[in-house]
Amino acid sequence: MARRKAMSGTPRKWLVSGIVVVLAIGAVALTLLALDHVRSTPADGDVAPVPTFAPPSAPSPEPMPSETPLPAPSYDRAQERFIAVGTGVIWRGIAGECGRVAPLLERSTDDGENWVDVTPTYLEIGELIALNSFAGTEAEIVASMGEACRVQALRTFTQGQFWESYPDVLASLRYINPVDSASIERPIGAVAAPCADARDLHSAGAQLAISCDGVTYRLNDDSSWSALPASNVAALAIADSSIVVAHLSDVCNGLALTRYAEADGTSGDEVGCVSIADVSAPVTIATSGDGVLVWSGDEWKITSP
Repeated sequence: MARRKAMSGTPRKWLVSGIVVVLAIGAVALTLLALDHVRSTPADGDVAPVPTFAPPSAPSPEPMPSETPLPAPSYDRAQERFIAVGTGVIWRGIAGECGRVAPLLERSTDDGENWVDVTPTYLEIGELIALNSFAGTEAEIVASMGEACRVQALRTFTQGQFWESYPDVLASLRYINPVDSASIERPIGAVAAPCADARDLHSAGAQLAISCDGVTYRLNDDSSWSALPASNVAALAIADSSIVVAHLSDVCNGLALTRYAEADGTSGDEVGCVSIADVSAPVTIATSGDGVLVWSGDEWKITSP
C-alpha cells in the first residue's frame, strides 16, 4: 500500500509543474506587450500629428509675353570686348582681369575670317583697358601690366609681333580707370562718369561716348554729359561725327542699330538690325566705311546699315 501511494503522487507533481510553466510564459508575454505599449506611446508633451489633406492647388497661369524689351546685357567686366579698325586690318580683344582672368588680343587681315593671337603675354599683360588702331596697320593699347597691375600704354610697329611701353603716350589717351569705373581719364584731366560702372568707352577727335546702365552718354564741351534717347543699349561706336548704338528693340530680332548725328542727339535714324543668337552675350561694335562690325559671343558679323 505504501508503494502505491508513492506512485500515485507523481502525476500530481507533473500537473503542478505544468501549471507553473504556463503561468510563467503568460507573465513574460504580458510583460513584453506592456513594454511594447510603453514604447509606442508618445512621451509627455509629444503629440502625434493629425494627418491633414489639402485639395490640389490650381496650376499657376503661364506668364503673358511682354512687349517691353529686356534690359541691356550685363556681364562680368572681364568679358568686355574691344574692336579697332585699321587699314586692311582689324584688331579685337577681350579685357580679362588683372590677376584673375587672362586677356586676349587678336589681329585679322581678311575681315575676320581668320585671327592671329598677338597678346603680349611675354610682357605680363594682366588686363586690356583700351584698344586703338594707328599708323594704318598698327595698334596701341592701354593695359594693366605685371604683378602690380600698373597701367601702361603699349604700341606695336610689327603688326602685333612685338610691343613696347610708351609712358608719354599714356597721358594723351582716354580710357576708363580700371580701379574706378566711375572715372574717365583724359589728357586734360579725369572727369566723373554719369554712373558708377561706365563701360564701352569710344572716342574720336573731340567726341567721347560711354555706356552706363544701358544708356549711351556723350561728353559735352563743358565736361557735362548728355544721354541719347535709345534704351537697352548693348554697345556703341563712333562713326565720323555720329554715334551708332546697338540696342534691344521689340521691332528687331537681335540688335537694332540707330545712328545719332553729332549736332542732334534728340532723335536718331534706324539704320539696321543685326540677327544675334544670344543678345545677352558680351558684345561690341565698330564702324568701317558704310558697314558695322559686330562681335557678340562667338559670332562675328559685318553688316551694312
